[in-house]
Amino acid sequence: MTAKNFLTAGGLVALFFGIVLIFAQDTFAKMVLTDHTLSVNARAFITNFGMVLAGVGIGTLAARNSTPSAGRRGFVIQFTVACLLLACYDAYNIIKGLNSAGEWGVVAIVAALGLWGLALLLKERSASL
Repeated sequence: MTAKNFLTAGGLVALFFGIVLIFAQDTFAKMVLTDHTLSVNARAFITNFGMVLAGVGIGTLAARNSTPSAGRRGFVIQFTVACLLLACYDAYNIIKGLNSAGEWGVVAIVAALGLWGLALLLKERSASL
């Protein structure tokens, strides 16, 4: 339950989902959206977000080998907050019927990562992890 393990897991998840969003928008839409039709604008937005997410994954994987610092702590904070907010938002969308039940897996993954990051942040409050 170290920061290195957290950043490794988070980086791999972000990179995986980023690649899926870049190259497999239709598959993603069929898995998680109740309305599977994607406009040209929606495809462009999903691809752009996938590129950003893949970049975050690569950056997070690069940060995992850094020495304890305020910068690495910032990566843990950023990833923790993003995961917790995404879990809440996706759960809300599933309950409201905007996303399919297939997205509960995404909610479980990001909620687990968010709670893991929160545990790391609460365990050690200094600038280093």
